[in-house]
Amino acid sequence: MLRGATHNMSVRLGLITGRIKNDVCDGGYELHESYRAMAVANGIDPDDPVLWPCRQ
Repeated sequence: MLRGATHNMSVRLGLITGRIKNDVCDGGYELHESYRAMAVANGIDPDDPVLWPCRQ
């Protein structure tokens, strides 16, 4: 929710209808720029084929 969810149609509709509240916080943790960056920071090889479909 804190990174990149605004492009997701289900999330957008949930926010509009009130089903999802916009009250999520990071809890003081540093967030990665993307799923790919988080995976690499956690030890996944940047060239691993599992990351090919991930956005940069």
